Amino acid sequence: MLAVAMMLGVNIIKKNGVTFARTGNVMLMAKLLDQQIGIDYLEETCPDRPLPICGSLRDLELIASDAKLNHLPIGTVSDKFLWEGPLESLGGMSAVTTYASEINRGTIKMYPFQFIKKCFSGFFSQLMHFELGDYLIKYDETSFVYSVIKQIFKENIFHDYLMSRQYLKILDLNLFKSVSNIFLGLSAFVVVIYVFFKNNKRSAVVKLAATICIGILLNAFVTGGLSAVHDRYGSRVIWLITLLGLFIFSEFLKGRYSDLSNAINIK
Repeated sequence: MLAVAMMLGVNIIKKNGVTFARTGNVMLMAKLLDQQIGIDYLEETCPDRPLPICGSLRDLELIASDAKLNHLPIGTVSDKFLWEGPLESLGGMSAVTTYASEINRGTIKMYPFQFIKKCFSGFFSQLMHFELGDYLIKYDETSFVYSVIKQIFKENIFHDYLMSRQYLKILDLNLFKSVSNIFLGLSAFVVVIYVFFKNNKRSAVVKLAATICIGILLNAFVTGGLSAVHDRYGSRVIWLITLLGLFIFSEFLKGRYSDLSNAINIK
């Protein structure tokens, strides 16, 4: 509750309104563009309401057409709009946020069922994306990450980055992904068996399992439904299932150790 109050308070003080994120409306607009309905809305309204983004409508149509033609994943259009030039050419987040809410309201009002359908499509897709290594890629001279490392860190650290496996593109994550997924599968199996056969459905571990599952579902809906679909959005929370599996396994070992100790004491 304190964290929520602080997030809202910062934006109220800065007079951005009662909102968690000052530019959250831009992120939602990018999602609507990715869903195609945002582009459809602009095609309908731009002739009568020439907002600044209307000048980039043709470019957005080409990005969306390319994503559809090449069967690119959900979020491709929004990511390209946000991080690969179009948004910056419109003046950045601060400029677009002044009219993004208008586009969001108009789009959802015009295409309510398509919006809901696309949100659930993103939700189900995000549930399947949770592998390690998302964005562990080579950040070259043109990237923000490269420039920050070069400017802020010492020369020897920058040299280490240039010699790193990630930068040289020889970082093999397949083993880590395989091990992670195996442990995840085993943990999920343990959790299901435990919850199904546990006599006391109100135990702390069962409640924790329910909380984690609900949290993972909500995370998938918020990220996949209202943003792009990325493995990192899932991997941030999916490890909780493995942690829960370890809790259950440790409880099992504790019970076995207790039974063994009792048997020894009796003898």
